[in-house]
Amino acid sequence: FGKNVEESEGNSELIATKDGRLEYSGDKIQVNDVLLIKGNVDTSTGNINFGGDIVVHGDVKTGFEIECVGSLEVNGVIEASNIIVGRDLVVKGGIQGNAKSSIKVGGSTICRFIENASVNSEGDIITDFVVHSNISCGANLIVKGKKGLLVGGEIRVKNEITAQVVGSYMGTKTLIEIGIDPSEKMKLDMYKDEIHGYEKKLRELQPTIETGKQL
Repeated sequence: FGKNVEESEGNSELIATKDGRLEYSGDKIQVNDVLLIKGNVDTSTGNINFGGDIVVHGDVKTGFEIECVGSLEVNGVIEASNIIVGRDLVVKGGIQGNAKSSIKVGGSTICRFIENASVNSEGDIITDFVVHSNISCGANLIVKGKKGLLVGGEIRVKNEITAQVVGSYMGTKTLIEIGIDPSEKMKLDMYKDEIHGYEKKLRELQPTIETGKQL
C-alpha cells in the first residue's frame, strides 16, 4: 500500500488515513488528497464535492458546483457557478458570474478579474479589476492591474482597499463599506430581520391577547 493508507491491527484491512480519491499506483493502493481534473468541469464530470485540494486544468462551466475542504486552483475561467472552498482559491483566468451564482472562500482569493459575480472571501482578495460585483472581504481588497478599476456593485471590506480608480463618471452606483467585518455585518442584518419578524407576529397576536384579558 502507498501514501495515506495503513494496515489494521490484524493486518486484514487497509484503512485510509485521509479523505481523498482512491487510486492504484503500480501494484500499490493509495489515497490521493489532490483531485486533478484534466479538462473542464462540465457535463463530463458533473458537480464535485471533495475532501482535499482540487486542480482544474480547464474552465468551470455555467451551472456546475464545486465544494472542497482544501484549496481550489482553476487554470481557466470560473463561469456562473456555485463554489465553496475551505482554504484558498486561485483562478488564472477570471470569475464571470451572474445573479444566481456565488463563491465562498475560507482563505484568500487570487484571480485576474471579477465581473458580475458574488464573492465572499474571509482572507485577501487580489485581482486586476472588479466590475458590477458584490464583494465581501474579511481582510484586504487589492485591485492591482494597470487600470486598477473598481466599479459598480457593493464592496464590503474589513481592512483596506487598494485601487487606481473607484467608481465611475458615468454614474454607476458603487457602494463601499470599510472597517466592519462583512460576516459580522451579515449576522447583524439577519438578527435585525429576525427581530422585525417577531415584532410583526407580536402585533398580529396583540388583539387575541387583549380579547383573552377581557374574557
